[in-house]
Amino acid sequence: MIHDVHLPDLTRERLTDVVVLQIWLLFYAASNSTLDQTDCGDRLNRCPRFRGRGEKIAKWIGVKTRIQLLKLGCLLP
Repeated sequence: MIHDVHLPDLTRERLTDVVVLQIWLLFYAASNSTLDQTDCGDRLNRCPRFRGRGEKIAKWIGVKTRIQLLKLGCLLP
């Protein structure tokens, strides 16, 4: 059974941020032959939701390999 969940606006926005970040990371990992932290940050800055924070986010997730990035995007262990 599906239940209605009523979240505060800030919580809903942050959860949406996580989903959008996952989509962007998956797209970046799937569409680039080489992965680079600076390039990833630049790409994230193109998204209005992450503008100005792209470099910080890319550094935080530590883009190293396609597999690592795909796992982050899918939230796999």
